Amino acid sequence: MPIVLTSDLANEITNQDTNNQPGLNANNTEPEVEEVVVTGDFIRRGDDGNNTISISIGGTKVDGKGGIDRVIFMGQSSEAEISFIDDEFSVTVESHRAVGLIDIERISFDNINLALDMSGNAGVVAKTLGAVYGKDAITNTEFAGIGLLQLDNGMDFESLMDIALTARLGADYSDAELINLLYSNVVGEAPDQAEFDAYQDLLDSGQMNHAQLGLLAAEHELNAINIDLVGLAESGLAYDLAL
Repeated sequence: MPIVLTSDLANEITNQDTNNQPGLNANNTEPEVEEVVVTGDFIRRGDDGNNTISISIGGTKVDGKGGIDRVIFMGQSSEAEISFIDDEFSVTVESHRAVGLIDIERISFDNINLALDMSGNAGVVAKTLGAVYGKDAITNTEFAGIGLLQLDNGMDFESLMDIALTARLGADYSDAELINLLYSNVVGEAPDQAEFDAYQDLLDSGQMNHAQLGLLAAEHELNAINIDLVGLAESGLAYDLAL
């Protein structure tokens, strides 16, 4: 049975080069499709671009190399066992042999998509959701998909934070609204006056702008604990494909 490797993400996760036209690879040409019949153990390697790899048999390893790479498995996630050992994901679907994943950022089943790059864009999205919307927002697959799409297209952390804060608080939010929101989401309660004043001073002095204060909250160890960042690194962040 074939493994199909293409050099883009089929327009579902946009290439980081935003000049690329839909359906074309990094050179704006039709991506090549290579079919490989797998017998026994096999290593399928991607390239430095964004690869989509469809898996229909186990007993393989997939090395995505550079870019943002996605592996598609047939069937439901409930039929699969996902393990994370020695910094490598392994997926076993039903009775098939395991598929080892190296440098693979995303995996998809018929019912769910999971972002695995918690040290990269997926981690940024998770921390942003926790700080801005609260720990329960980690399960909001729509928001996660929107955030991933923006980052995959080259947006930086601070810009994503700025957009998220505006979406959450409105265009003309105050310093007080910002401080109370971030502190409450990360710490779990409103700040006392001394704590509030300390963050207000950071804004008044120009040491930080609104988005940068958001980054401070997002990167706080309490936020990582709230969203179970360690657990997400082993299970992945569920997301919707944002087109």
